[in-house]
Amino acid sequence: METKTKLIDILLDAMAREDERDDAAINLGNFEGDEVIQALFTIAMDELFRSEMTKGSCGESLASIWIRTGKIDFELLSQLEGTALNEAIGLIKESRMDWYLEFLELS
Repeated sequence: METKTKLIDILLDAMAREDERDDAAINLGNFEGDEVIQALFTIAMDELFRSEMTKGSCGESLASIWIRTGKIDFELLSQLEGTALNEAIGLIKESRMDWYLEFLELS
């Protein structure tokens, strides 16, 4: 099984420890693909998942992927909340002010 798939499995595993899930969220920021984006977004938005640290890591990894690929999904970004949104916006504001300003206009 490839690394990306293993990391997604850990992130989505409700029985995995919080630190394992957070590490998986952070490391997934180094990968691309719809399955990575979906896994990060799922955990960032999961109301039953209480780890703000991991949700923040999901938001940061989403922003990292968007910045690295040069393609942002404003629709997904606008759905993020709390720590996930704050972390994503912080990284976007630091790296892509044009996206940050566009996001503010869309909000």
